[in-house]
Order: sequence, then structure tokens, then C-alpha cells
Amino acid sequence: MITKLNRHKESDLHENENRIYGVVTAIVTNNKDPENMARIKVKFPWMGEAKDKDSNWVRVASMMAGHDRGCYFIPEVEDEVLIMFENGDVNSPFMIGALWNGKDKPTHANDDGKNDHRCMTSRSGHTFTFDDKDGEEVFELMDKSKKRRLTFKTKGKKIEIINEDDDGEMWIYSKGFMVIETDDELFVNVEKDMHIKVDKDLHIEAENINIKSRKATKIDAGTKLDMNSKAPMKIGSKATMDLKASALASFKASGPLKLESSAIASLKGSITKLG
Repeated sequence: MITKLNRHKESDLHENENRIYGVVTAIVTNNKDPENMARIKVKFPWMGEAKDKDSNWVRVASMMAGHDRGCYFIPEVEDEVLIMFENGDVNSPFMIGALWNGKDKPTHANDDGKNDHRCMTSRSGHTFTFDDKDGEEVFELMDKSKKRRLTFKTKGKKIEIINEDDDGEMWIYSKGFMVIETDDELFVNVEKDMHIKVDKDLHIEAENINIKSRKATKIDAGTKLDMNSKAPMKIGSKATMDLKASALASFKASGPLKLESSAIASLKGSITKLG
């Protein structure tokens, strides 16, 4: 096994000519594979400081790889990586991992020694996090702004989808059928206006329906408006009530009809007919 590579000359690393049985560190110099095979080029310590000298194309080991499937994680140029050689052949290197170092520090610390945190962080800062703190486990996907995130929380049994950007937007779209269902209560809280638009029919069905506004309520029908009750119906106002029709107005009862006023009652028409 080869260790402390920087302390050895190139000739010391070869058990046989062009053979290295062990691992070596290297620095990535190129990750633009002309054949799109997810390979990289690296510079080994024995190559010195020459900028025009690097390795053959190096295959990258992955936790899963196959035809049109697998995990695609390619290291960045200047990353430190760990290299092995197929059957010890220095002309057939492959990368088995990446290394943090004094220049490239880990994204998280383990100060308390409990090792509760697992995380994947992209170059721009998008994170995929697992927190295994007992009783407060969290699984979270968050973008670089830290204002947009999807969070699963064990405590409180919560799933949160959050966008805290002042000018941010959230869209849920389905080209087909969509269902929102809960066995308990559903709350929708909106600080500003709420708009519901349906190109065809809107159906609302419930055991009881309560509509309450702190100010005005307006119902405007483009054509016909029907209001029907199979039980007693009450229409009331604590102030003036106006019932007005631009054409014929008709009041009809199958039983007795009672018009009553606690003050003066007036009935007026250009022609008034009773009976």
C-alpha cells in the first residue's frame, strides 16, 4: 500500500514498471470529457508544476452506474481526488472518491461528536440534508437562497413547502386529474386577494356552508341566478333593504302571503290593483 505520496519519488511508487498497487491522491485538471463518458483528467504529484501535463482520461466510480441510469457526480477542476489503477496499470486509472483538505473544507462540522448530520451540497449551494437528531429528524431539500425549501419533519409530523422570497412564486400544475384530500380540517390563509377561476362549472358541496365578509359581499350572475331552499329561508338586513327589478317583479306564495311593517306601509304604482 502506498502512503504519504508526496514524500516519494515516482520510481519509489512502482512495484513493477508502470504498476502501482494502492491509492494515490491527485488534483482534477479537466472534467470536459469529449466522449461524454463522465471521465476526468488529473495531475499526479510526480508530474510537478507543469500546467500542460496531466493524466489519461480517468473513469469515475459511482454508487450506481448503468445504461441511462445511475448517480452522476463529477468533481470540479482543482478538487482533490483519490485514484486507484486497474490491475495496477498506471495507464488505466479510476477515481474512487473525493477528499477535503486544508483548502477545501467540509460543508458541515461535527462539533458535538454525535454525527447526526448528512448533507449533499452543490457548487452553487443547493443542499440535500438529513438530520438524524433523535426526536427532531429532518429531511430537507433547499436551494442556495435558503428561502425555498421542501422539509419533512418528524417532530410535529410536518411536511413543509416554503418560498420566503418577497417576489417568489409557487406553481402546482397537472395536465390531468388532480385531487387534494385530507381526513381532517383544511385551512387556506391569504394575506392579500384570492382568485378562483374555472373555465366551466364550479361545484361546492358541504353539510353546511357559511360565507362571512367583514365588509361588502357581492354576487353577480351573467345570466340567471337561482336561490332555492327545501326548508325555511330568511333574507334580512339590519339597515335598509332594496329589492329592485328592471322589468317584472313577482312575489308568489302557494299558501298565505303576509306583508307587515311596524311603521307606515306604502304600496304605490302608476296603477294599483288589489283583489
